[in-house]
Amino acid sequence: MAEESPQSIYDFTVKVDVNGKNTAPLYKYLKAEKGGLLIDAIKWNFTKFLVSPDGKVSQRYSPRTSPLQFEKDIQTLLGQASS
Repeated sequence: MAEESPQSIYDFTVKVDVNGKNTAPLYKYLKAEKGGLLIDAIKWNFTKFLVSPDGKVSQRYSPRTSPLQFEKDIQTLLGQASS
């Protein structure tokens, strides 16, 4: 379910384009900040982006990367946010 705040409304259940001329603005931003290894296009489902609490894209991970593999990166970002 989408959560509403005074600043924005997010709907996480709508299918959006992540590549091509109809790319959703969020994915344009994510890909502009952290392009892929060879190309910026998202190749497959489950490409992951790690975004800091202030909205900066920290890392991009391939679909084959398990979230457990970048747990330390998440903890580092959360530690930076709390200090």
